[in-house]
Amino acid sequence: MKKFSELVDLDIKQAVHDDRKIKQVVAQIMPPESLDHIQFCRLENRILKLTLDNASWLARMRFISRQLIDELGRVGITVSDVTWHVSPEKISAEPRPKTLRKRARSQASASIIAATANDMEPDDLQRALLKIADQLGRRS
Repeated sequence: MKKFSELVDLDIKQAVHDDRKIKQVVAQIMPPESLDHIQFCRLENRILKLTLDNASWLARMRFISRQLIDELGRVGITVSDVTWHVSPEKISAEPRPKTLRKRARSQASASIIAATANDMEPDDLQRALLKIADQLGRRS
């Protein structure tokens, strides 16, 4: 059986290595708690893409962009620009309420279905449509 390290692509290993180095450099420049707000960082075509969890940290981090590029250059990571992103808020999925509002049935719907059924050849579908039209006509 292969080791996990043998299964991981070299690009992924490099991305993880870069991520760690970038976070170390940020920790040197900014307060340590700023690392908690960096959700993801990726280097793509010499552009550092940082995703933060909160827009308030975005302003603070933008302030150090030039210093961050210089420090990353010193540790061997070439960066020409930094782009900043804020991840969307997590929205919890709520189940639908059990009591759904019943839709109003109209005589117009019943008339349309009946007219469609009357234009058809007599068969099971026509009988089913006429039954639905009758039910809708009685409820409205």
